[in-house]
Amino acid sequence: MSNLFKGWPIDKIAVIGTRFSLRNSTADICKVYFQFGKAERKWLFPLSIMQRPHPSGLKEIVERPDGKLVAASIDEDWGIIGAAHHTLLQRLGLSHLLLQTHLSSNLISWIESYQPELLYFQVSTREAILFATELIDHLNIPAAIHMMDDWPSTISISGFLKDFWRQRIDREFRFLLEKSSTFLSISEAMSAEYLERYNKKFIPFHNPIESPERSQNAIERREEENKFRFLYMGRIGNANSHSILSFALSLSTTLIEGKEVFFHLYTPDFESDTSRALTEMRNIKVFRPVKHESVYNLLREYDVLLLPLDFTESGIKFAKFSIPTKASEYMISGTPVLVFAPGETAVSRFFMANECGYCLTENDDLAIKNAIKTLVQDREFRVRTGTNAIKVASALFDGKLVRQKFQHLLKMTARTSMHKVN
Repeated sequence: MSNLFKGWPIDKIAVIGTRFSLRNSTADICKVYFQFGKAERKWLFPLSIMQRPHPSGLKEIVERPDGKLVAASIDEDWGIIGAAHHTLLQRLGLSHLLLQTHLSSNLISWIESYQPELLYFQVSTREAILFATELIDHLNIPAAIHMMDDWPSTISISGFLKDFWRQRIDREFRFLLEKSSTFLSISEAMSAEYLERYNKKFIPFHNPIESPERSQNAIERREEENKFRFLYMGRIGNANSHSILSFALSLSTTLIEGKEVFFHLYTPDFESDTSRALTEMRNIKVFRPVKHESVYNLLREYDVLLLPLDFTESGIKFAKFSIPTKASEYMISGTPVLVFAPGETAVSRFFMANECGYCLTENDDLAIKNAIKTLVQDREFRVRTGTNAIKVASALFDGKLVRQKFQHLLKMTARTSMHKVN
């Protein structure tokens, strides 16, 4: 979503976050990054004795071999508390209690010298909710909350005292909303749900795209006589791994006379267990991700783009109101999109309503095979939906128009003198 801030004065934007959240940060949108260290982010006893000390502070901007300026990583070794242990604590519900982030004297000093006029948050954990509340209270300036997915519905569905934590986190999140000034969502469906749930008007902003001098029609693709290729580009994780595996398994056993069907994935999770399982299937290949400037051309090289979400109960709850940020990039390419997701999700409803993709809403081997065969054999459908997707994306997600609206809203929020303090 950094595209939303493109063109914002670079000397008037700064980012605070963990090493994980600041990974791969570049200096084209922002050059000031403050990374949490042990002074701010701490495990409570007894886990604190296993936490190795690591520094916090401003990240240095360095030049990569390709000439691109990026924010250098500050060492953040959690010692014995590695990623696997952290995940286990989350599943047990203990991370809600044992991991906390607070303002340090060093962070306060830096923030006050920077003199921000507006706070912009993307929160998805209790730790982040409480820190955001603390920061708003300390600075007493307007704040905007931007929701990417419906994590409040899944933040406490397992572990000890899950009902207790669900209710408590809900109260704490509502308390944060009361202290905030502007509310943003990822989709119209989420805005409608949150108006009813929280009685707050959330304004939807999706991932903007750049579309100058690009074809307004689905390209006459160089279609190889005996090959047909599906592509997935992005992370493989909690919200989509089951559907990716289901699709791959069905495709690997699909036979179409005169056509060999392939499925290629470009993902930063190319070394994960899921990726290794995928590579063992027939006609499935997993690759490292490509640079962002190469994405558009890569998308146009393939015959169909897969946009998957899981059919599990937790997956539906988490992504029901979200539209993946890659959806707009898929659409503007003109390559037809196969949405493989439950029918009640926002992404399925969006593509159905705008007739800009094939919507597969059944997680069934036969249904998947039929979808694959239809897309391989119906060239007219592919061209029609691909062309329509370009038109819809250009109208709804044009970067210049979306950014203008988004940045104007934030500037108006910063200028207001009204700020709720409870």
